[in-house]
Amino acid sequence: MKQFELGYESAARVCPEPTLASRLRVARSGGRRKVGHPSKGGELSARGGSACGGKSFRNKDFGSPPCPGFAGGYAEARRGTRLVLRSEGLLRRVASGGWVRRLKKKIFTSSLYIMKSTCLIIVLALGGCVAIPNSPTPRFYALQALDESYAGEKFNVPSSVIIGIGPVKIPEYQNRPQIVTQDAENLITFAQFDRWGEPLDIALSRLFFANLSVILPGATLEMSPWNLDITVKYQVIMDVVRLESRLDKNLSLTVQWSVIDQESKKILSIKKSEFIQPIEPHNYSGLVKTLSMECASLSGEIAKTLSLSATQSGKENTGMIPNQR
Repeated sequence: MKQFELGYESAARVCPEPTLASRLRVARSGGRRKVGHPSKGGELSARGGSACGGKSFRNKDFGSPPCPGFAGGYAEARRGTRLVLRSEGLLRRVASGGWVRRLKKKIFTSSLYIMKSTCLIIVLALGGCVAIPNSPTPRFYALQALDESYAGEKFNVPSSVIIGIGPVKIPEYQNRPQIVTQDAENLITFAQFDRWGEPLDIALSRLFFANLSVILPGATLEMSPWNLDITVKYQVIMDVVRLESRLDKNLSLTVQWSVIDQESKKILSIKKSEFIQPIEPHNYSGLVKTLSMECASLSGEIAKTLSLSATQSGKENTGMIPNQR
């Protein structure tokens, strides 16, 4: 066994390691090339010999160790399939040319797909980064209610009279966050970056509630929906029949509203109010301001009717007959 205990460097000096091309030629020629054997000092067929114990490298037992004296420590497998090269503990696999071409094609296709995907992601990311700063910031508007400095006419209603405000119904095309306008051809435009701060029907209910609180300072008001345990004397319901806005001209508001006696379930008054005012300035801020002014005028009409109804109800309760007009 001592004759086989040669290191790789000693074996290389006796039998220089052939190149990869020469090893492939040995594999494809059936392993008939003879190489020097370090223990015999002569030539030994790659198919096997006495130094290898008579074991041929072309047998099917690929697990058997190669001839220990075979320079470079390589073994030949089946012809035309693969050649296993053992050199300094490294295992290399060499396949047929068709398999290598298919492998290269798959690697190229995968690499091309990865490059396209990466470029697409980069383009989308850069496009998003560029578009975000240029996107306009949405502007939200709120209707302006009357304040305590209101100098218009005010009406008296007993504090024992509870008045319910709402609900307010609006056209379906106005039931959206965007402010809606029309042009000369009645085409509807939805402002993508000019919006209401809350749903318009709720905003109008809140606006009328605030306005009537100023015009009817002594009244007790409740906004719809209110608690069923609260005894509401009068309810004011409103239906916005028309709300058209042209930024370059006027704002038209038509509201049909009713006052209902909740105790007797009778309709005390049904009216329709129409308002047309120019929008100044001709932008969305001017539109919101004009709509707030028209709602303030409507609030005055509703307050006057509520005051009259409360007065008549009080006279009837005291046994006085109101004058018929």
